[in-house]
Amino acid sequence: MRTHERHIAEHADRIVHIVDGRIEEIEQVDSAVGNNAADNDSGHAGR
Repeated sequence: MRTHERHIAEHADRIVHIVDGRIEEIEQVDSAVGNNAADNDSGHAGR
């Protein structure tokens, strides 16, 4: 997913910050929202 909305991005496992086409930071999402999204995704192996 690609978004500029922080509250939407927090549903992912990590947020990749890109500036001028280069990866500046990869941020792990530890919020309850991000963890629940991963827990509910039982259809993907390896998570």
